[in-house]
Amino acid sequence: HVVADSIVSGDLAAGIAVTTVQGDSISIDTTATGDFVLNGSVGLVEVDKTARNGVVHIIDQVLIPPAQ
Repeated sequence: HVVADSIVSGDLAAGIAVTTVQGDSISIDTTATGDFVLNGSVGLVEVDKTARNGVVHIIDQVLIPPAQ
């Protein structure tokens, strides 16, 4: 999933959402232990991997776009 901005882990906060270039929304929340979770169940494994054209975050599951 690609977003237009370079979002690093320091930019993440519970209760925000980011929009992908495809137009889908990814919600960001935190667990009781303070870990970030995307769309309610997808965890971040590694964050802030710098790439030539942006920033990559490794997740532990496939993000499925919401049904239309």
